[in-house]
Amino acid sequence: QMHPIGEYWSDYRRFAGKSIMLVVGQWLVGGMLLYATGWYLGQPVAPLKIVGIVSLYALVFWALAGLYLWPLMVRGYGWRSLLRNAAVLVIAAPLRSASILLLLLILTPILSVTGIGLVVLVFGLWAMLPNQALVLTRERLERRAAERTT
Repeated sequence: QMHPIGEYWSDYRRFAGKSIMLVVGQWLVGGMLLYATGWYLGQPVAPLKIVGIVSLYALVFWALAGLYLWPLMVRGYGWRSLLRNAAVLVIAAPLRSASILLLLLILTPILSVTGIGLVVLVFGLWAMLPNQALVLTRERLERRAAERTT
């Protein structure tokens, strides 16, 4: 469906503030979890190592939820429902989420070596794959809900 270019610019302006807050929040929470994981796992006491393992799981979960935050944001969700729905989507399809994140983490350095791969493919993959996972997981959840009500 064709849209005028002015519509894209208005969307950029509309989402600019929220997207800056989202990227800063993702980096801050991810950095804190990464630091906590490293610090707690480096401690000699076993209970602190358990906290480090829990922190590692939280870091992986946060990274997986981060895949869904951006597609949900452009759909107009508020902050609370944005985070809740991202968490629900990771819980509903953990294997799909993990495989997409792993694929993106493997392909990004490979495609970044070439200038054309960085510009053309990397950003498109980071935008397209999480969005497609969101659509597929949401459809699956809606089918399950419909089956339960009938």
